[in-house]
Amino acid sequence: MSIKSIIKNAGQANIAGTLEKEKLSEIAAWVCKGHSDDLKSMDDWSKMLKGGLDIAKPELKGTDQPWENASNYKSPLIGEAVRNFGDRASNEVMRSKDLASVDIIGEKTPEKEELANRISTHMNYQLNYEIPGWRKQQGRALYGLAATGARIKKVFYDSTIGGVNSEWIAYPNFSLNNKCNDFAELDRFTHIRRYTDNDIFTKKKSGEWSAFDVENDESGKDDESETSFYTFLECYCLYDIDDDEYAEPYIITVHEQSKTVVRIAPRYDKGDVYAKYNDKVMSADYIEFELKKEYSQNELMDDEEKEKFTESETAKEFGSAELVRIDARNMLSLYNFTIPIDDTLLGYGFIHLMASPVKGVNKATNALFNAGDLSNNQSGFLSKEHRDKRVGPVKSKPGLFRQTSIAARDLQSSIMMDPIKEPSMAFIQINEMLKAEISDIGTKVNIAEALSPNVPAISVLGMLQEGIVPTTALMSRIIDSMTDEFSIIASLNAIYTDPLEYDSITGQQQSDAAADYGSKEILIKPTANAQFSSQAQRLQLAQIEMEYMPNVMQTGGNAAAIVRNFYDIIGSNVEEYFPKDGKMTDADKKANEQMMALQKQQQDIAQEQQRLTSAQLDLAQQSQDLKGKEADQRAAKDREDQRIDMIKIKEDGDIRISALELELTKLEAKYNKDLSEALKNNQRE
Repeated sequence: MSIKSIIKNAGQANIAGTLEKEKLSEIAAWVCKGHSDDLKSMDDWSKMLKGGLDIAKPELKGTDQPWENASNYKSPLIGEAVRNFGDRASNEVMRSKDLASVDIIGEKTPEKEELANRISTHMNYQLNYEIPGWRKQQGRALYGLAATGARIKKVFYDSTIGGVNSEWIAYPNFSLNNKCNDFAELDRFTHIRRYTDNDIFTKKKSGEWSAFDVENDESGKDDESETSFYTFLECYCLYDIDDDEYAEPYIITVHEQSKTVVRIAPRYDKGDVYAKYNDKVMSADYIEFELKKEYSQNELMDDEEKEKFTESETAKEFGSAELVRIDARNMLSLYNFTIPIDDTLLGYGFIHLMASPVKGVNKATNALFNAGDLSNNQSGFLSKEHRDKRVGPVKSKPGLFRQTSIAARDLQSSIMMDPIKEPSMAFIQINEMLKAEISDIGTKVNIAEALSPNVPAISVLGMLQEGIVPTTALMSRIIDSMTDEFSIIASLNAIYTDPLEYDSITGQQQSDAAADYGSKEILIKPTANAQFSSQAQRLQLAQIEMEYMPNVMQTGGNAAAIVRNFYDIIGSNVEEYFPKDGKMTDADKKANEQMMALQKQQQDIAQEQQRLTSAQLDLAQQSQDLKGKEADQRAAKDREDQRIDMIKIKEDGDIRISALELELTKLEAKYNKDLSEALKNNQRE
């Protein structure tokens, strides 16, 4: 296909009518075979998913194995894990009214900030109000993603609504080569579509599809509703239609049963075609722009002649250009839950990851239930000597005593109970072990233990962050996929956005949506943060920021942003508290001024009360100090009086001791004299 034909086909709704019947049959066979091959590559993944769905599906009736109406318990652990993650992920993704944010690349300037504000305002309006059901579908899809492991998001321009639209594609409504480990490198993706007779009628009459007959197709008959629907393969692929050894990007729609091509739509625009012209590689629209600029300078022609001449000369010049490549228009983004261990493309969900251990839990639990039933409802054998009036099996029920004609000894010896044991403790332990493993897979975080009253805030935050690492990784993949989706929306906005509508939404005049969305100085991404997927964690961080706000103020930081973030996290109406650009009504301003004046008065009163309290404390302290000094003086005087008394007592004691010593000396002298006289008298006698 010449480059002129490639450019001519760009933007066409259906070029199938320009091809020969044999070529269309060849294309249809290729699409159907590729679809079959891709399904085979997904065989292991899809079998695990189908088997897991059977295990996770609840049952209300008993089973016939190993006996009629035996236990048929199915654990709700898979559904619980899906619900827990879906609740957390959807709350984080949908937490803010502004779902998209814009990062500025490079140095921030007023012009870049205005650009970022325009794009953020317009895209958030799209996500919240313009794209049909985007918020609701996005939140719901996160539950399905956690369950099945992979979903595809299709973003496209919908002419029926005159704007961007999106659609989730879930298994079993797609096929792809699962052995490819990079979604961006897929050369074929098939969306399995089912249309009713009315859908087909509309598409044929509108010219979107070529005419064909589906009367003999009974593959889509719904016996319950008696509604006929037909299966079509919408293949996003690269196919060499013109046999020039270069595969162009197309969307090829084929009726599966009849293998009839109903539509071939080029999946590229003129600006996606790159050619070598004058030894330079440039896009086709840029080549056309240069040629038109050159030919429009001819002063010998009027405007009408210039336009005709420019078109004809441009076509001639394109004939000399050499095709280099065609960039496919991206419409699909892959959402993966986990990364498969075998490095295939489609991720695993909780159904894949938890089906095997949950199957073990179901088996162990049913075995315990059945063993308990056997133990509670005993059975056995009656010997042939057992004789009673009644014939056949003997049945009983709690609280019933039956009269029998058999002697007690014979009755005891003629009955043998079945050797049934109590439920196995080993099964109970295995069951608990499997449940613990499943809980680990479910990545549950025990926040209650972390929120102890005596644990510092930073320590709590660290524990929460450490415990929620698995969930953070899962959320990061979701946010990356949303970033890819936002990039596709931005590329469509650059082409299809109505300038008047863009100005109306952004509140500016003469702004250029194509230039804004085509800018390479911005990056559009979700406002959701993978690091904070729990409200408790977010509240803890906000509390820490509030505690350290004085440090931010001392270093010249924006403390108001911390306060605004705190009130946002606790669920207050931040828009009323902190209006954008400080815009408030006159009544709000007056009320705010009165409140600030009242607060100032209250602060002054509080400060005065604080000064009075401080003065009272100082006076009390002085009084206490004075009393202390007086007490010290009295204690010193008492100590001096005691010292004087002790000295006087000591002096009196010394006098008494001296008198006693003198008296003692006299007594000793008298004693010695009397003793001497007594000795003399004894000698005389």
